[in-house]
Amino acid sequence: MNKPLLTFCLVAYNQEEYIREAVESALSQTYSPLEIVLSDDCSSDRTFEIMCELAEAYCGPHTIVLNRNPQNMGLAAHASKVWSTLSHGEWLIGAAGDDIYLPNRAEKIAEMASLCPNASCIWSGCTIIDDKGEVVRESRPDSGSLRPGRIPAVLGATVAYRRDVYDFFGPVGHQVRNDDVVMSLRSALLGEFAYIPESLVRYRKHSTNLSGNFTDDRQKVERLRARLGFAYLQQLSDLQLFLERRPEAYRRCGAYFTGIEDNYLITQLFSAWRLYPERRGFLFCRNVISPRVWRIFLSRLFRRLINGKGGR
Repeated sequence: MNKPLLTFCLVAYNQEEYIREAVESALSQTYSPLEIVLSDDCSSDRTFEIMCELAEAYCGPHTIVLNRNPQNMGLAAHASKVWSTLSHGEWLIGAAGDDIYLPNRAEKIAEMASLCPNASCIWSGCTIIDDKGEVVRESRPDSGSLRPGRIPAVLGATVAYRRDVYDFFGPVGHQVRNDDVVMSLRSALLGEFAYIPESLVRYRKHSTNLSGNFTDDRQKVERLRARLGFAYLQQLSDLQLFLERRPEAYRRCGAYFTGIEDNYLITQLFSAWRLYPERRGFLFCRNVISPRVWRIFLSRLFRRLINGKGGR
């Protein structure tokens, strides 16, 4: 039986401290045929030099594609470039320059893809490590996020997407910081989610990554608004595009519209509350009488009480 080509998409930016381990773990994948894209987003350190050094020394079965962007594009735009023009696999496996990947990650994804032909997104458990590589804890989804009909809160470091999930919708907006939020909805619209309970990724948490430490509360709120606000707007745009092409799906998409709009509203209210204390009185008075805000609050409280933290 012919095995599908998979693409291991490793993107990096200023990660010279960790990139060697990341690339070595990508090159050690046991699955074949495998295309490995090593793409640097115009780093100012030695990240790309280390990529080139390891690629030149490699003599294994995998196909290596090296890329360095002439100028910094940002995470979402960089990932879009890799998915659209540099990769050719039927499945696109996400990877970052500061994480470590088990040798059988691509193999497990290929096995799950064959078992679940309707899957559009495959994700796995992971082990969270610190900047020294020491294990912090194991990460597994709660039962609520695995319920049928829900969009799981997938961790972008562990996912693989079927190629048409990107091709159908096109590039992710350059202002979007966490593309996993956008790609999760796209996956839900075009297929199903498949979960591998094994830990296939060692996900590194440190002060300089996207979910790292912040210097103050204002920076934290600004990052939250930038990361989530634009992602929710992208979701609405994707949903509109999907329904223009497949209007017969409107009935099942109604809940998505409501959920996305609710998420965007709460994100912006939270940002305004934290960033503009002089307006808190107005915000409180306006929203305490808003039936919609109360509906969102009560529905989320009920969901947490019944199922724990749910998906997006």
